[in-house]
Amino acid sequence: VVEKLGRHWYLYFLACVPLLLVGVGFLETRKAAEEKLFSHLLLNGIIVLYTWLMIIGFMGFFRQCFAFSNRWIRYLSDSSYWLYIAHLPLIIFIQAIVTAWPVWPVVKFTFACVATTFILLVMYEDLIRYTIFGTLLNGKRTREDAAPSTRNRWLAAGLAAVLGVFGAHRFYAGRYWSGQLQLGCLLGLIVWWIIGSPHIALSITVPLCLMGWAIMDSILILCGVFNDGQGRAIRNWSKPAQELALAS
Repeated sequence: VVEKLGRHWYLYFLACVPLLLVGVGFLETRKAAEEKLFSHLLLNGIIVLYTWLMIIGFMGFFRQCFAFSNRWIRYLSDSSYWLYIAHLPLIIFIQAIVTAWPVWPVVKFTFACVATTFILLVMYEDLIRYTIFGTLLNGKRTREDAAPSTRNRWLAAGLAAVLGVFGAHRFYAGRYWSGQLQLGCLLGLIVWWIIGSPHIALSITVPLCLMGWAIMDSILILCGVFNDGQGRAIRNWSKPAQELALAS
């Protein structure tokens, strides 16, 4: 039924135009209209009809114009629920950081939105999508079957334990985006210490979060469930056979 109703989606959008104009006219005299029962019911009816026409029109529009498979759209669709439930604390935190910046508000707004989206997408890929949390959000997702990584598990675990706050183990594993995020957070805090005086809570929270992230990565590496940039698990304790063959 919905497919048939939304087939001529443009007609629904056109029908919304006069309803919108009439509704705006009623809203301008809303107080006077609400005093009359008929006018009040008519206004509510226009709002309900306009809403349903827009819903059906948009459903038909997206069914006809975006009825194709795209891995990036699918990925963003999967991650959207995580971004929705997790964005508020992070964007408030970033807003507190950029509030004092001597730049235009539109620049601060754009930076806060882009930074929040980037951080949450990195977290979704590394911490949510293939875990029980991702299963609870939008169903089980599995990585494509792949051979174990050629990287050394001892070296990855050592880098995570010693230089984890700098993201060294992630650079070694080929997970450059999340490595840059870890390094950028730490360097950003250091620069802030040099040129200003960050809030005491920020000075404590950021290093603790980076340390906790590094410790968690160390545990995942030792358990053999930490993946490299190609989605292959780092499980080899010694040099892989390919490297031994080249060395000999």
